[in-house]
Amino acid sequence: MKGWFSAILLLSGFAFGGVLWAQSRNDRRDSGEYAGSWRDHPSAQYAPPRQRYASPQPSAHQIPWSEADRDGPFSGPRVGFVPLSNQDRLFGPPPVRRDSNSPVRYPDTDQPIQRRDPPSNFNADRRRPPQQPRELEPIKGSRVMARVALEVILEGDVFGSVDATMAPYVKKLEEARGSGSMPEAQYRQQKKQLADVREQRARQVLNQMIETKLIFADVRRKLPPERMEKLLADVGKRFEKEGIKELMKRLGVRSRIELDAALRSNGTSLEASKRVYVESLITGMWMQREVNVEKIVSSAELISYYEQNGSEFDNIGRARWQQLSIRFENTPSRDEAHRMLARLGNRVLRNEAFEAVAKDGSQGFTADEGGNYGWTTQGSLSSKTLDEAIFTLKVGQMSRIIEDVKGLHIVRVMERVDSNRTSFSEVQDKIRETILQQRRQEALAAFKTRIRQDAIVWTVYDEQDRQQQERIGRRLDARPTDRFGR
Repeated sequence: MKGWFSAILLLSGFAFGGVLWAQSRNDRRDSGEYAGSWRDHPSAQYAPPRQRYASPQPSAHQIPWSEADRDGPFSGPRVGFVPLSNQDRLFGPPPVRRDSNSPVRYPDTDQPIQRRDPPSNFNADRRRPPQQPRELEPIKGSRVMARVALEVILEGDVFGSVDATMAPYVKKLEEARGSGSMPEAQYRQQKKQLADVREQRARQVLNQMIETKLIFADVRRKLPPERMEKLLADVGKRFEKEGIKELMKRLGVRSRIELDAALRSNGTSLEASKRVYVESLITGMWMQREVNVEKIVSSAELISYYEQNGSEFDNIGRARWQQLSIRFENTPSRDEAHRMLARLGNRVLRNEAFEAVAKDGSQGFTADEGGNYGWTTQGSLSSKTLDEAIFTLKVGQMSRIIEDVKGLHIVRVMERVDSNRTSFSEVQDKIRETILQQRRQEALAAFKTRIRQDAIVWTVYDEQDRQQQERIGRRLDARPTDRFGR
């Protein structure tokens, strides 16, 4: 029992002595006599391997090396005091003195510490000029085509749908060139035409997408958040059910993975296509709700439209006929042409088939087909003499010999519908639908004007259009005028 008690007293004495020693060291350190634990000193890197201490990463409490420390006892960079843990305070070795007049030594050896100069490139990062970032290749389809308030429309969103529509024509053109059936000059010409059509179509798609963004923003402003979330979820389900099938059919793929790969090759993605589908469907439903028109059209409006737009209901005359012709360029004289055509006409009068006579002796364009001409509208023939005869003769009656600049002709009308105007009773339903359509267009134009009033819209074509307008203005200014300024 006495042995245990003696051991406890001995351990207590050692612990109390250690505490006193640690407190004494802390007091000397606070007075500036010591720099800190030898483990935190830069000289620790020169210590033997058994004494080298892997200190943790510098903390926020450490003081970095500065220019003022160059004249200190160490010429290299060093780290300031780090608060010691309880283990360091109790069992750490004695600190290293900061006195620069006495040689610095290891805590448990007489070997002096070698002084070292700071590395030559220590402050190189501060003196080095900033490096210019290298030019990187832009991601396909990432170019901004338009900005609508805080929203952007990317090149892939625009040209993705355009290229998918034009892919069959491009493929057909490349196949014709590869097979050698198309000359190189014709290939280049048609390729340029396709490029022009692609650019025009891209402008149209961009304008449609801008309108969609503006209307979709109007939907977000007016619908409560909970209703908007439900609407987005419902339309998203519809895309998964129907929209993906439409895309797969249009691009000729059979799986969702192939669809996404095909879309990414065009600079877009399945997620972007879903966003366009959802926004387009919601804006279509929103326009039907916002654009309301009066659906009742009075009788006075119907009659007024019929009287003011009567030409829309005029039916142009048309006819089918047969023709015998002798061309001046194929005969020595006009008299000879007259005799040849008279013989053909007399054969028909003697009950010989018109088609057989035409095939035997006519020089017209349809002689091989029996001289028959299909339905032709009044006023569409280049020969005014023939046009007048066809629409004035009685049906089934043969004409006299008719002369124009190309030759002599005999015609017989087989069937004809004279010019007339459709009665009001037959077209009043069509007039009513036309008036309603005009009302919808006017209401839609007013709606689009309203949502564009305070919107900030920019496109890549703005500068190009402005330059074109300036060129047109300069041409108009440079146009010569007479003395009256006209």
